Amino acid sequence: MHTTKNGWCRFKARLLKWFYRVYALTLRTTVSGIEETEKILQNSPSGALFLLWHDSLLIAPVLEKLSKNRPFCSLISKSRDGALASDFALQFTNCSVLRVGHKERGQALRACCRLLSQGTHILITPDGPRGPRRKIKPGALFAAQKTQAPLIPVVYKASREYRLKSWDRFRIPLPFSRVHVALLPPVPLSDDATAIEKTVVDQENSL
Repeated sequence: MHTTKNGWCRFKARLLKWFYRVYALTLRTTVSGIEETEKILQNSPSGALFLLWHDSLLIAPVLEKLSKNRPFCSLISKSRDGALASDFALQFTNCSVLRVGHKERGQALRACCRLLSQGTHILITPDGPRGPRRKIKPGALFAAQKTQAPLIPVVYKASREYRLKSWDRFRIPLPFSRVHVALLPPVPLSDDATAIEKTVVDQENSL
């Protein structure tokens, strides 16, 4: 687990959280699927694996509502950008971070399986940190199959948004836009990542 020792990083993370809270107040956000997801989680002995595309990370704090009853862990790369993201994630209730290096994926996968088995929810960007965009890597599917954890996609649609010119075309809802965040029903566990990707995209497009 990651804990920061850098006071400057913690200060920047707190400042970023304050800025995010102010920014979020400008959005007209609705969230669907929370109650249905909570019922599923109550009946699951393991934690759940939440899938969030890298381009949609800006709405991740919505999941804080689910961290009141069980701990939440975010998988974040050991890249330079990941340092601030880690400290930001640690600002939220009952949340921890697992930093993953490029050559440590096997170790991280074992840690994920252990955490899920212990009842911890895990947030993962299945196409991060370098892409390809919106393509699910096999690690997430393996962890879900190994632990029988519910695989729950999280998607959103904004009435107005800006896209960065990054590999993931990162999405930023514009202030005063309408944002609909949806926690989708768990997708059937399968080795067919393409089928899961299509299911998630189809449901996202139907919002």
